[in-house]
Amino acid sequence: MLTSNLCMEKNLKILHVIDDKKFIPYCNATFDSDTIENTFCRSEDFEVIANTNYFHIIAIHYLNTTSAHVLNKNDFDAPVIWFFWGGDGFLLGKFSNSFLLPKTKTLLLKQAFSEGLGLGIKTFFKSLIPTLADKLQNNSEVICSLDKINIVVPVMPGDYHLMNQKYGLKAPMFHLNYVNPIFDESQITLNIGDNILLGNSASYSNNHLESIDLLSEMDLGNRHVIIPLSYGDKKYGEYINSYAKKKLEDKVICLMEFVPLEDYFKLLESCPIVIMNHLRQQAVGNIVPMLAKGSHVYLQLKSSLYQFLKENGFVVSSIDEVKSIRELTNEEKIKNAKLCVTFFGKKTQHRKVETLLKTVLTDR
Repeated sequence: MLTSNLCMEKNLKILHVIDDKKFIPYCNATFDSDTIENTFCRSEDFEVIANTNYFHIIAIHYLNTTSAHVLNKNDFDAPVIWFFWGGDGFLLGKFSNSFLLPKTKTLLLKQAFSEGLGLGIKTFFKSLIPTLADKLQNNSEVICSLDKINIVVPVMPGDYHLMNQKYGLKAPMFHLNYVNPIFDESQITLNIGDNILLGNSASYSNNHLESIDLLSEMDLGNRHVIIPLSYGDKKYGEYINSYAKKKLEDKVICLMEFVPLEDYFKLLESCPIVIMNHLRQQAVGNIVPMLAKGSHVYLQLKSSLYQFLKENGFVVSSIDEVKSIRELTNEEKIKNAKLCVTFFGKKTQHRKVETLLKTVLTDR
């Protein structure tokens, strides 16, 4: 629980704008304090609640068009914190298809043209002229709202720098992550099994094709490749399912439908090897818990998550540089588990929240 002197001085009222309900418990745990009153609302209710109640701080967890419109329309007295998840910035036009590897980018164009000449041409020009993409996607509301942000909290520091390069953020960065109970050292149990987890969803940014090609050239032994495809782009997911079965044959298990959480977690626990071929930060909520549980995680060199983990001593590998895959040694597993507690544990995040609150309020 937060215990900062700042929090003890007054009852801080924080409005959290968050649409994805499953993240509310993590957010609540992150801002857990007897002296903080947390109010949660959806972006569609943001304006009414913010204008009929007094809040010391407004925290937006994923900046979408609706919450951006409210920011542009109003001048709130409360400072605004943007918890930048990744997709809310990286889906903007200047990043169009820049996180896709060549084979995946070609597939995207083929799929777009197969759905119609207009969509194909639009997709092509979004890649060719990124500044045009913002107009095609009607991103002006979100882009304008960036000037209303007081502090940006990215999932990884590198995400902030990417956004700043493309859109010139005025707000400074402060890095912290949501509290996750798994990073309590007593809660960590190591994964046991032989399988490989590949990707986290049916989205092009997973760069599945390149990963499947790489795995098809390896001797996988008794291992099976588990590919979650139950949410995201259904047409893309069907293509990956077909492609994976062709290249990996009986070595692949594609999850096309949602499975009960208990069964899903059992599948994850059978994966001491994880391959996430994203060029940008994505799926941290999957990757870091797997890292804590002893899985050997393979990431792209350009990923801001890979860069952060390597800089802080974690044992992770670059998928760009491997010809074969291996499990971590017991010593490496223990090292990663301890580092997860150090960098992502409750004590660390609560200490960071205290500093964040002090910073955002004293800068006003």
